[in-house]
Amino acid sequence: MQEELVRRRTWFSGFDAWYRALKEHEAIGTFDQWDIEVINELAVGDTVEFQADILLSPVHKVLATFMSYVSAAGTPGSPFTAAPKEMQEAKKIAKAMEGWMSGRDGRRNLPVYLLPGHQPTPRIVARLDEKYIIGGLDAVEGTFTIVAQVDSILKEEQEESVIRIIRDVPPTPKEVEVIIEAMSHFIEPSRQLGVEMSSSDMMFTHPTVLMRPIAIYK
Repeated sequence: MQEELVRRRTWFSGFDAWYRALKEHEAIGTFDQWDIEVINELAVGDTVEFQADILLSPVHKVLATFMSYVSAAGTPGSPFTAAPKEMQEAKKIAKAMEGWMSGRDGRRNLPVYLLPGHQPTPRIVARLDEKYIIGGLDAVEGTFTIVAQVDSILKEEQEESVIRIIRDVPPTPKEVEVIIEAMSHFIEPSRQLGVEMSSSDMMFTHPTVLMRPIAIYK
């Protein structure tokens, strides 16, 4: 199998060889419904295949919208205007946001929710690297077949920040505290944009399942 992966140089052919090998050994799990009983049967490292709706996290939508606004406001002739002092502060915030949304090598990562059977709970959270998205960000949301590995299953009194989900490198506790505090100020304004964002979109708790997507396709 290793020789096959080295010989074939495309992402798809590498995935196909790996997928066939796991299928032959019945090493990919599936489920017909999504509830706490299914979660109790999962273990970290399990590979599963299922159909689900993919939704961009409200956190991503709010951050991306704000950065887009700041970028447009700085363009000559733009209908978006702000006082110079306000614009300077907005640019600082947008620059910080870009860092919050970037992974190890600077590529943007997208936090998403996976909804098997259109069920929003229990929540499945994943991260998509924009490098591997075919068709642009407009093609991200929809119903797909997903092959993923269970990265973590949050236990009672355990929590994980959306920033940790987005990044490849864990942020420090102080960094998480500062970022969550900053993002909390966007909860009310986000509703004016038609985006429902709450504290539960910033800090995930039990019984959230964190998954690492391996392949997403229709």
